[in-house]
Amino acid sequence: MHVIRFDSELSELKAKVESLEDLWFLQKLIEKGDILLAVSFRRFKSDDKLRPDSGEKKMVHLELQVEETEIAENANKLRVSGKILSGSPPEFAQKGAHHTIDLELKSVFSVRKEFLPYHKKLISESKKKATKVRALIVVLDDHKALLANLRNDGIKFLFELENAASKREPAKFKKAKDEFFAEILEAISRETPERILIASPGFSKDEFQKFAKEKNPSLEKAFMYDHVSNAEKSAIYELLKKGALERLISEQKMQTEFEQLERLKASLGKNDHLSVYGVDEVRQAIDANAVETLLIEDLLLRKDRALNNLMQKAENTGAKIIIFNSEDEAGLEFSAFKIAAMLRYRLT
Repeated sequence: MHVIRFDSELSELKAKVESLEDLWFLQKLIEKGDILLAVSFRRFKSDDKLRPDSGEKKMVHLELQVEETEIAENANKLRVSGKILSGSPPEFAQKGAHHTIDLELKSVFSVRKEFLPYHKKLISESKKKATKVRALIVVLDDHKALLANLRNDGIKFLFELENAASKREPAKFKKAKDEFFAEILEAISRETPERILIASPGFSKDEFQKFAKEKNPSLEKAFMYDHVSNAEKSAIYELLKKGALERLISEQKMQTEFEQLERLKASLGKNDHLSVYGVDEVRQAIDANAVETLLIEDLLLRKDRALNNLMQKAENTGAKIIIFNSEDEAGLEFSAFKIAAMLRYRLT
């Protein structure tokens, strides 16, 4: 979860949902009686009797007094229900009416409450566990390449590389272009990013992809590709508007999920007794304080509310928690297990 602002004296937290783990965290943080401020949609019925429809949805900014929270069973969202205290536009936000706000990936919200030491500890832990994007964006065309570092908290422009290749000199053109691409590859390697996004307005990214696959295939595996209208600084912001940050976070999280899944399968394949799966087996391991990493499917967590307590108990013993997104590739593969644990030591 990205904490935008936290002021304990004003008793207000403003944040953005960035992962499925955030939803579980928010279910623990947002309690009955708290005030939630967020954008939502309310259905508005027209007085026009010639249009007997169920009404159209209007976007509203709501201040809601929380009565109940629950993880939605069939969607990756936290449903927060309560009474409307105020809203804008006021004609679509009747004071005292019941409403449910859905918090999901990318949702920005504020919570007003008395933050006790327990709540402050939760927020501190959430900030430490927040997904950190270490990505490099490269925008290029036939004349230059611009490199920029992308972080959760913003962009840092690095430098430009010039392409000396000229089609007016066919004999030197290919050599000069290869030198230009080699210079880009070397610059990327020096930055050691976790993800690399390559974008261009034309076919430059395709030509660079082919070159990178030949010269450094292991590095090229980390590349993602996109289209932009130019190779200027404005192209970086264009990519952000298109959701590049969210895409990179999602890709990075799925990579973590695959790594943990491979660890689990390798352990089970070797029969080294350092992993277990199944609710009863995992519960026994948690009771024995033997769990190093708890792996759990978000769909199972939403269906069985009691597993929230099991996850809390595992976290209290120092276990790392990985919640698999049932809608991505890693989550679909993990659905064969649903819940599993990597152990600190053998139980048998």
